[in-house]
Amino acid sequence: MIDDAAIEWEQKLLGGLLCDSSKFDAVLDKLCVHDFLEEQHQMIFTMMLKLDLDRGYFDIQMICDLLSANECIFADYIKQLAKKCILSANTLYYANIVRAFSVERQLKGIASGINIADLVCSKHIDEMANKVIYKSESKPFHNDFREHLAEYLEETADELRSMHANQGYMFNLISEMNIVLVRYLDELSEQDD
Repeated sequence: MIDDAAIEWEQKLLGGLLCDSSKFDAVLDKLCVHDFLEEQHQMIFTMMLKLDLDRGYFDIQMICDLLSANECIFADYIKQLAKKCILSANTLYYANIVRAFSVERQLKGIASGINIADLVCSKHIDEMANKVIYKSESKPFHNDFREHLAEYLEETADELRSMHANQGYMFNLISEMNIVLVRYLDELSEQDD
């Protein structure tokens, strides 16, 4: 299950940050709260951000102190996250994977905007999203992959245009796809610099 895998990577990332908050600024350059699938993880990331802005750092105790007595189960979950931290040195790697899952969800969300009659196009976009996530888990990104992804996007856009030349909403979906992928490709380029 992709959602389960995304949640597992989010847990590793948050656990890594709980063990070593010094990497938070670098992670913040890659992610925002909406990149997290799990609502609890969004809340934890938001607490980390608040503490980082207020005090310049955070730790497990500081985050748990932000929680009220009614949220003690949530505090236990935060402590469990810290135990999931295998090696905090991998935190930036975990952030890249969380971001890739976020991009995949965005692309699949766009694909779901295509109605059932357009199942072939939707499947094509899903395949593209799966290639994005598979590549981010397996190897560092290379220019040839970026070029291949850009070509794949252009092919998909051409296919959608030819199938729906008179339907304006398809052009909106194509624009959304372009925006998501161009931002992601820009992020990847910045990583190489």
